[in-house]
Amino acid sequence: MENISYAIVIRTIGKANEKYLKLLESIKKLNPQPKEVIVVLPEDYNKPKEQLGYEKFVYSKKGMVSQRLYGLNQTDAECILFCDDDISFESDYIQKLYKPIKDGLADATVGPLLEFFPQKGIRSGISMVLAGAMPTLFNKDKYTKILRGSGWSYNRIDLNNCNEYYETESAAWTNFFIKRDVMIKLEFEKELWLDKFGYAALDDQTMFYKLYKMGYKTLVVTNAIYRHEDARTSVQDLKLEHIYSDGFNHYIFWHRFIYNLDNHRGKILDKICFDYWYIANVSYKFVRNYKQKDIYKMFRKGVKDAKEYTLTKEYKSLPQIKLKNELRD
Repeated sequence: MENISYAIVIRTIGKANEKYLKLLESIKKLNPQPKEVIVVLPEDYNKPKEQLGYEKFVYSKKGMVSQRLYGLNQTDAECILFCDDDISFESDYIQKLYKPIKDGLADATVGPLLEFFPQKGIRSGISMVLAGAMPTLFNKDKYTKILRGSGWSYNRIDLNNCNEYYETESAAWTNFFIKRDVMIKLEFEKELWLDKFGYAALDDQTMFYKLYKMGYKTLVVTNAIYRHEDARTSVQDLKLEHIYSDGFNHYIFWHRFIYNLDNHRGKILDKICFDYWYIANVSYKFVRNYKQKDIYKMFRKGVKDAKEYTLTKEYKSLPQIKLKNELRD
């Protein structure tokens, strides 16, 4: 068995219980075993009662981004599997994710998670109208592609009849495998605006798209199957601060990674696309939640505050993206 120098970094608040236990059982079966397992908890949170017995517990500021980045600095392994506390996988999972990295084809890899895409039927249609997510027409070689308005297109691949690898510009942050040095060069600590309001909307899209714009490649490994035990139950009852963060982070992502990186003519198209996305989403939230006006008002406030934030010294002090790939196909 090939020796792979990798660590596992788990972001958790220690309350996933039986879902977390399934993750630990999966880790026990991995071949090869990780160099170390690092569990990152928010400050003042208790360790989960489910334990491997040899993992390293560390504490950081609470946040989807903050906790992952803290774990990054706790290991010197060549690669890292970053994961949430509610997934499970087979014993050869790391072997499959590592192969395209070893072969020089990728800097990061993920397994396919088709539930990441809108459900077929009316939900898929609504996502298209809202310019949030839509089936791809022209990029069949890609898993997902980011669109000018901050939404994305997706390729709903047939896992029983597909290519081995698909390049992607976004993926679910439930877990991903990446070279440690690439994650460091990404300087994702500069994107802590994602954690600004307690719910890091678009954290996954921001990371993978930043990788893409900096010239690094992420591949979806179609036979690296894993199970997401949460199955979206954590987002069924979004709070108002989540709605606010969705509006705020969408605008900042669009402004920082799409609008700011485009040429003059492209900026005009970018703004038209984002304005459509905004009007469509505000209208939908107003109609769907007409008895809960706080929802669409909070979304509008998130976007409005984000526009004001882009004028601040704090935002303008963020370093420019170090582009290696200037093409926008």
